[in-house]
Amino acid sequence: MRKLALLLSLLLAVTPAALAAAPEQAPTPAAEERAESAFLQALLEDLSRQTADPWTQAILSEGAADVRLAGGVLSFSLRSFKPDLRDVDTAAADFRARLRARLSAHDLPCALKVSGDAETLTVSSAETKKLMKTVAKAAAAAKKAFGGKAMLAVMLQLLAEGAQAAAPDERYAPLFAAQTGAKLATAGGPHALVLSAMFADVDAFLAEGYNAARRQLAETGGAKALTAGEIARSFTQALTAQASALRKKAQNPYAFTVDIDALLADPPCLRDEAYGELLAAYAQAFETRLAWLTTAAANMPDAPARAMPANGRLSGSVKGTKIVCKNRTEGYVCYLQFRNAETDANVVTAFVANGKNITVRIPEGVYDILLAVGDLWYGELDLFGDEGEYLRMEELKILGDEYFYTLTLNTAEYERMNAQEVDRSAFR
Repeated sequence: MRKLALLLSLLLAVTPAALAAAPEQAPTPAAEERAESAFLQALLEDLSRQTADPWTQAILSEGAADVRLAGGVLSFSLRSFKPDLRDVDTAAADFRARLRARLSAHDLPCALKVSGDAETLTVSSAETKKLMKTVAKAAAAAKKAFGGKAMLAVMLQLLAEGAQAAAPDERYAPLFAAQTGAKLATAGGPHALVLSAMFADVDAFLAEGYNAARRQLAETGGAKALTAGEIARSFTQALTAQASALRKKAQNPYAFTVDIDALLADPPCLRDEAYGELLAAYAQAFETRLAWLTTAAANMPDAPARAMPANGRLSGSVKGTKIVCKNRTEGYVCYLQFRNAETDANVVTAFVANGKNITVRIPEGVYDILLAVGDLWYGELDLFGDEGEYLRMEELKILGDEYFYTLTLNTAEYERMNAQEVDRSAFR
């Protein structure tokens, strides 16, 4: 019994010491990796706060990938932001995705000599200076690449595609094709690039495109049978064709602040106010003109439009009192018939081009003047189609050939001569 008590006393005396001397559990590899990454992340954040260069800040702020600690060396990769466009096809369908993958890659290898284990790492100022030198060199290379002509073209393409992402067709492409003098300011870094350019006046641009598309549809014929998508495509194609000519007249300056990551996102995310205002103005004007074009197409005759007749008398009298006809309607041509007020016989038919004058001779008498105004000619049967304007002016008494008359064709003259709308059939 005494021996048992002594043995228990010895066990009680030895156990606390034995427990105190037991080895601690070694950190797991995962815990070490987390410690290494946390140390590096804190270091990069601290270095980012110490620099004023936006490109260097961007590289450091992106954090590190592939962090490894071996033999007192902490190796890792940073994002360089350098766009290598040498083998990137900008016309390829996956262009945006490939560029996004390339620009987001952590492709700048770095290494730091460190002291201590994973949880007690330290690094010398000499090592951090070497790292900053590596990062600064990469930042300068990225900034230079973004400042080149190739990247400027890519940025314009990305902006156009960014606008296009929310559109059902290629309607925004002509807007960016009509810009000129584009420049990309890179001082703010990859998240605050500033693209400036001169853009064509939106209303003037779309008016030109509308007129060209309307004329093309009329000259092709069969516009009534076209679908809404086909008409929209014709409008966009006409705008694209006008873009190069209007580029020379581009006088509206715009500047967009762009985050390259937001621009390459899927879908693109651009919150620049000026960019949004330009797209909104263009979209509204585009829809308005497209609606006009759709209505015009529905009203076009099945037969295609013809070339305008020669300026001057088309048929009828060559003798009588001199009458000078001046076309002062803006952008339109005029077709005239001088009809005998008693018999309704057509005495003279004439055509007056926009801004031109003609002279006809009409025998003494009283005449009704029929006037057709338009800009798409379908022949003397359909005249200017349903979109033309058809008027009958009050009777005009023509005296003998010792007199002469001047007839100015414009809105004020129509009002003075009490012009009334008539059906197109009155000209037959």
